[in-house]
Amino acid sequence: MFRIFMMMLRENQEESASLLGAQSVKLFGHSCHVIRDGTSRVRVERDPLPSYVLKGESA
Repeated sequence: MFRIFMMMLRENQEESASLLGAQSVKLFGHSCHVIRDGTSRVRVERDPLPSYVLKGESA
């Protein structure tokens, strides 16, 4: 997902950055290194296996 996003961003960087906001682009890029696909709100069906949370604490 991040690779596709970056390809789209490079193709039309000015328009994408203004639509998403420069800070949003930067944060999404960072989150892709921390969380698979850059967000925890992805579909559960993953190839080959879904991602599972081992442990969580607090809100």
